[in-house]
Amino acid sequence: MKIQRGEIFLARLVQNDPGITRTRPVLVVSNDICNAHSGTVTVLPITARNLSDVYPFEVLLTKGVGTLAKESKVKTDQIRTLHRSNLIKSLGMVENEVMQAVESALKVHLSL
Repeated sequence: MKIQRGEIFLARLVQNDPGITRTRPVLVVSNDICNAHSGTVTVLPITARNLSDVYPFEVLLTKGVGTLAKESKVKTDQIRTLHRSNLIKSLGMVENEVMQAVESALKVHLSL
């Protein structure tokens, strides 16, 4: 499966409790060379909860971005590295402007 930076996937996320997984959309932030050759991919979870509060380390996504059914936000404070087998299916790509906003939010979160 080809995986690209800026692509939204439906993914299986392992929870803290052993054996419990949850499926949710994620945004790929690892670079395309890594995505092509590594067994892992770095992602940011996307949620449709608590949209009334969007912090500087989060990015609001309008309904329809990457075919998302609801307005949502990217959570840069929950960076995860997943095995590529946990990516279930591609939901679409975000625009360059969204990735720039995500990069800025990552810089805020990581104090870069």
